[in-house]
Amino acid sequence: MVIGFEKFLTKESYKYVMFGYLNALRYNLPTITIDKSIRNFMKYHGLDDDTFNSDSARVTYYRMLKEYTEMQKEQNKA
Repeated sequence: MVIGFEKFLTKESYKYVMFGYLNALRYNLPTITIDKSIRNFMKYHGLDDDTFNSDSARVTYYRMLKEYTEMQKEQNKA
C-alpha cells in the first residue's frame, strides 16, 4: 500500500491512475462491478470515504470510459 496516496497525486492525475486501475481489474476479473472495483482501489491505496468520494469516482470513470471508447472508434476509422 502506498502511504499518503491522495497527497502524492494531483487532482487530475488520480483520475488517470484510477481509470487504468479499474480497467485492468475489470479486464482480469470481468464479472467484478464498478462499485467493487472502486472499493478495491480505495482499499489498496488506503483511501476512505473522508478522503475519496466513490460516487464522484464512478461518474468520472464512466465519463472517461466514454471518451476512451470514442477515441478508439476514431482511431479505428483512420
